[in-house]
Amino acid sequence: MKRSIRRKVAPSVVAASIVIAAIASACYLYFSGSKYGLPYHARFTPDVDDRWTALGGTWEVVDGSMRNDSNDRGAKLLTGSPNWKDYVVEGDVQLLGAGSVGVLARVRDAELGENSQRAYFAGVRTNDGLVLGAYDFAYHETTRIPLPEPVRPFRWYHIRLSVDGCTLRASVSAAGMREVKTAPVSDPDCFRSGGIGLRSNGTGGVWRNVTVVPAGAPAAAT
Repeated sequence: MKRSIRRKVAPSVVAASIVIAAIASACYLYFSGSKYGLPYHARFTPDVDDRWTALGGTWEVVDGSMRNDSNDRGAKLLTGSPNWKDYVVEGDVQLLGAGSVGVLARVRDAELGENSQRAYFAGVRTNDGLVLGAYDFAYHETTRIPLPEPVRPFRWYHIRLSVDGCTLRASVSAAGMREVKTAPVSDPDCFRSGGIGLRSNGTGGVWRNVTVVPAGAPAAAT
């Protein structure tokens, strides 16, 4: 009888193992998927862990915004999944001095240092306007477009950076100023996935209303 019982139990154990393995595989695929965690909206709430990692800079949550008060070259604050692929990151940015402030997309292999990451960047820069470029442990600027009005500190600019396949697009708008857009930029050897970041160079900055949505989703209200 004992041998008979063992024979009946064994298939149940095998079936349970298969079910557990299937659940584990499904969970892995879900949590490692390119859209897990999207849409995302930065909370910027004091004493709330929003899983941001700072590389340079002096970062602090102030009045629902994230603020960097340092003039470090290439200060960045990173979050998101390395598996995010096609998405739009956007938010309001403000310069605290002369330099550049913006957002990063598809961030990989980031380290402390001005150009120490693989990522795409869109932002505003004093004396230049809207800029779009790529970092591969060196900076490669693809687009620079003057704005209708000079970029100035303490004014809010809404930056939008889209990474869809190997096509990049960026835009900037501000209260009382028409939106300025880049033409689509193709990067045949594009970075395929990565998280997001906030980046300033040579000046401090402030960010608010930072969101990430899958490419093709409706744009966030500004």
